[in-house]
Order: sequence, then structure tokens, then C-alpha cells
Amino acid sequence: MRRDGSALWGEEFAVILPHTSPSEAAAAAEAIRANVERLAIPHGSSPAACVVTVSVGAAVAVPQPNESAETVLSLADQALYRAKQNGRNRMEIACPARG
Repeated sequence: MRRDGSALWGEEFAVILPHTSPSEAAAAAEAIRANVERLAIPHGSSPAACVVTVSVGAAVAVPQPNESAETVLSLADQALYRAKQNGRNRMEIACPARG
């Protein structure tokens, strides 16, 4: 689910990596971004770039009692939109502090 409650769009996907540290999640997200960029797929109709690129939002969280999966997906979605706002073709990660 996205922040507005709608489902993931066609060009959005989720990767679930259980038991993954923030640094491992960041490395996986960056690898996805870099590998897509390396493909150099032409994207002539894009105002953002002449090749296909991806912005990646990652979230690392330990599930809490009574917390739904949508909570973690929402954190990843927020990170994705930060990546887009901060210039696209980049990765942002959310690691909420749990008290």
C-alpha cells in the first residue's frame, strides 16, 4: 500500500529481505539502482533521464506486536518519495527508532 492507501503502481515493486541490517538493506537497494542504470535502457519519452533509472526506498524495521505489514511498506514508500524529491536515480532508507 502507498501512503494514500492505494496499491503499488505498475512501475513499483517490493523486495522483502528478512533479517537484514540497515547496511545490508542499503547495499541491496544501491545494487538494484546501479544495475538498472548499467543496463542503459533508452527512455526517450522521460523528462527525467534519457535512460531508465530507478529511485529506491528501503525500510528496515523489527515488527512490533499488533503492527501490520503496511506500516513497514509505508516507511519504504516515504523513503521512495524522498529519493524522488532528492533528485531521482538514488536510494533512501528509513530506519525508525523504536523505543
